[in-house]
Amino acid sequence: MSKRAARPGGARGMTSRFRDWRVMAIVAGVMALVVVAVVMAVAGANNVEIAAIVNGHRITADDVTQMQVRNELFYGEVIDFERALERLITEELVYQEAIKDHLLSPEEAEQELEAQLAGDGLTVELLKADLERDGIVYAEYLETFRRELTVGYYLAVAIAVTEEEARERYDEYAENPELELPSFESVKEQIIFQMEEQNLVGLLAAFRKNAVIEYMESG
Repeated sequence: MSKRAARPGGARGMTSRFRDWRVMAIVAGVMALVVVAVVMAVAGANNVEIAAIVNGHRITADDVTQMQVRNELFYGEVIDFERALERLITEELVYQEAIKDHLLSPEEAEQELEAQLAGDGLTVELLKADLERDGIVYAEYLETFRRELTVGYYLAVAIAVTEEEARERYDEYAENPELELPSFESVKEQIIFQMEEQNLVGLLAAFRKNAVIEYMESG
């Protein structure tokens, strides 16, 4: 894949990545498919052994391998099969909830893709040429992009914290006479980040509690 697509943003916190999900979706979609395509070709693809079933959706061993590759590529962290599987389960739970609100159509996803590429002076045609050169089907890439956008848009709303809510939290801290707080403006972003993290943790816990997750034993 050419360097045009290779711009992962580093190991930031989960919540901060959601704040600019549209850009991350392009990078993640392209890089994940390219790298995974190479790894699958070397390791032997089509491992459709079922690793888990999440509310009726099957997660295969190939899916888990792809997650391991993505995680190492983006965050420089090697994770074992079990951890990768758990992350996939979390992603699937969020996606299943996101599509209850709105599932982006392929047409909407492609429009967003075109807009994002245009911001970098690129075109869909150039992207297609890159993908074809690496043996990747554009429709498969677009599906990955659409899925990530759907999740990102949902989470951007679901865990969002307003400045007013952050101010209320700041005022709660300020009631403690033992604390000497800096100005609200200087810590506003930090408070928002922390509250979004808390919202995300609570949201994921609720999804897990209400989910039907079946783990398959490896043969």
